[in-house]
Amino acid sequence: MPLNTARDFLASLYGDEMVSSIDETDVTVGTSAILIAKRNGACIERIITNNGAAAIFVSSKVGVAANTGIQLAAGGTLSFDARTDFDLASCDLFAISGTAGQAVHVISVQLIGAQ
Repeated sequence: MPLNTARDFLASLYGDEMVSSIDETDVTVGTSAILIAKRNGACIERIITNNGAAAIFVSSKVGVAANTGIQLAAGGTLSFDARTDFDLASCDLFAISGTAGQAVHVISVQLIGAQ
């Protein structure tokens, strides 16, 4: 079967035309660690964009600090895909910055069932 659409691709992976749901949210990351994405077992992809002026640090650990985790520079984008990053696409994600007021955009893609 040719893969002409995203639905074709999902059908080739899961054996059926899966329907997805896309959630987007904006959060402000500062000098205290905050939850930027909640655990969701149906989530297959997360995209995090740092729209702020300073770096943020992203981790699955609540104790992330401004010198630990994955550093995401100002203007940078980080993505987790369940096929290659496994549980990182669906686990709780926390972020912190050394500077207050960093605007962060989070997109989550969940599978919600067969069409």
